[in-house]
Amino acid sequence: MKKSFLFLFLVFSSLLMFSATKKEKNYRDFIEKYDVPSIAKDTCRKNPAAFWSLSLSDNLDFNLFLKNIKKNKGAEKEALLEYSKLPHFYASVNQSVIEELQGFCDTLLLNMGIIPTDLKCSLHILNSDEIRAFSAPTDDGFAICITSSLFSRKGVNASILKGYVAHEFAHGALKHKLRKLYANAKQRRKDKVVGGILLGAVVAATVGVEAALPGDYYDDDNFVEEQYRYEKYVDALDKIKDKPKLKTVQYNFNYTDDQIREADLYAYRFMQNIGMGDDYITGLEILGSAYEEYKNSFDYNPGIPSRIDFIKYVKDHPLMGKRIKVKATPAD
Repeated sequence: MKKSFLFLFLVFSSLLMFSATKKEKNYRDFIEKYDVPSIAKDTCRKNPAAFWSLSLSDNLDFNLFLKNIKKNKGAEKEALLEYSKLPHFYASVNQSVIEELQGFCDTLLLNMGIIPTDLKCSLHILNSDEIRAFSAPTDDGFAICITSSLFSRKGVNASILKGYVAHEFAHGALKHKLRKLYANAKQRRKDKVVGGILLGAVVAATVGVEAALPGDYYDDDNFVEEQYRYEKYVDALDKIKDKPKLKTVQYNFNYTDDQIREADLYAYRFMQNIGMGDDYITGLEILGSAYEEYKNSFDYNPGIPSRIDFIKYVKDHPLMGKRIKVKATPAD
């Protein structure tokens, strides 16, 4: 009996060790492939626009997608058509938008280096009982939306709010939803191919994001002002509680696990760059607590605990980053 118990214990322990080793390998492989470049991590914290521009221009998968989608043929046209049918966000007519907070939102994007990028992105606080941050298509770009219930959630402050905005900006800037639709369209076409696999060669090229950047945008005075304005607006939310409340289910766009992890990685690296990396983890913990209250309303995958586990792995391995491929040189 004791021998059987010992045997089962050893087997179970071995399985746990194998699982942990496999998980760490997956984390390592993901970071080596998708991490932002070292040059982005080393940018001055006073110029966050440089972080975003360098990170996006270095993402070869993203830039290859930009090149391919411009073809507007076959799978590209199918994906673009499906994307155009997604619920779009129109801030000018959406009655749940809290106009009183728009100045705060615009300033936050400016301080985060998002407005200076060559992307059509806006940020809005929406009156809603739901705890959500999401990005949604607009006619010329995308909008980042934060519900008032998350904005005023206990534990949230100006720096944690930046983490939520950075995550959603990564989803929008990397065109995750359109890329998922494109991948699905290509897979459907591939499934229809009879008699073999068609192979083609593509040349990866960096396109789309310009590196021309403005000067300094972020400093400690900005943070003090942001926190002051954040607290002032949280206190004022009760005065506008009669504004129509939004149900956000129409904007519940599903991303792949890798896309959510990539957005987490970009957002965490941004927060590290401005000295607030730990606040990103705290923000995820706040979301985890809130999502437990809404677990029957939305399908949140991957789960918050696994997202926190991944970011803590990134934090605990500061020397890990994107693998740099070095071209071999001919021997003498």
